[in-house]
Amino acid sequence: MCKLRWLGLLVLGAVAWGQAAPSAPSPRTKNQPAQAASDDDQQGKTESGLPPDTPVLTITGLCPQASEAQSRPDAAACKTIVTRAEFDRLSSTFKPGMSAEDRRELAVEYAKALVMSERAHERGLDKGPKFEELVRFATMQTLSRELAKKLEEESANITDQDAQQFLDSHAEMFERVSVDRIFVPRTKREVTPSPGGDAAAQQRLVEDEMTKTAEALRSRAAAGEDFASLQKEAFAAAGIQTDPPSVVMDKIRQGALPSTHASVMKLQLGEVSPVISDSSGHYIYKLKTRELPPLAEVRTQIVKTLGRQRMQVAMQEIEHSFSTQVNEDYFPDSSAPTPSGALVNPHSK
Repeated sequence: MCKLRWLGLLVLGAVAWGQAAPSAPSPRTKNQPAQAASDDDQQGKTESGLPPDTPVLTITGLCPQASEAQSRPDAAACKTIVTRAEFDRLSSTFKPGMSAEDRRELAVEYAKALVMSERAHERGLDKGPKFEELVRFATMQTLSRELAKKLEEESANITDQDAQQFLDSHAEMFERVSVDRIFVPRTKREVTPSPGGDAAAQQRLVEDEMTKTAEALRSRAAAGEDFASLQKEAFAAAGIQTDPPSVVMDKIRQGALPSTHASVMKLQLGEVSPVISDSSGHYIYKLKTRELPPLAEVRTQIVKTLGRQRMQVAMQEIEHSFSTQVNEDYFPDSSAPTPSGALVNPHSK
């Protein structure tokens, strides 16, 4: 199974936790006192039914500052314990509402990260300019992600008034129309070839005949004739004996029709469209009703659409607030074409 995104953050951002994430769990040994419970912890048990101070992760053999504890007889037996409250804070930091499967996977990765970070500490890898630079950059990455998350949260804060204004100003995105539609097949069910005749030419004649049939039916539809009756005539003209489909199409929205039929959405009430032809046949529409759905029915879609737009604007404001120049002598553009007439070393890589 692919590691979840927050597991990648766990590994990549581990060096920055000490400075960038002071709210992360502080594992303790069995001899250390439990941390004071937070306001959320005071509420008691969670869905798991476990009190906040219940150990949920026990790592035997891991002692913080192990190098200083080597002389103790029980050094190999000491334990690092993570309580339910501590692990809840960790899991909610990465992914609020994390599933049981994800929590278990996080626990495995977190234990591994604790052990490896302790081993790194023993080797002195948490000191020196290299580590400080890693911490600095990891902190910037963490803050960048947190800013993006905050902007996304703010962008998704859509009030009913915001949503209604968006619905009113983008009515064409949400309007539903009901139409009657006649379908005229492009050709006939069976075409009997003339002896010694050109089959392709004969096929074109049949298709031309069905095109003329469609135009005639369209004129009659515009004159007020019943669409269902005209649909039956269209199938009879094509030699189709089965019952034709219903001509009624209710509450269709933008995008529900093929792109070549999009003009139907702009018809006036009672208007009949020109014949619309494509590879499948000929179509004639008549607009019967047009309505805008209530806000409650489309609010979820509006929140997603408007939130995405606001997020794009927020990110663009940041991107446009600065400019970057690079020294081409230090950052040569390897993708740039070689100037005309320049010699290229065939042994260069």
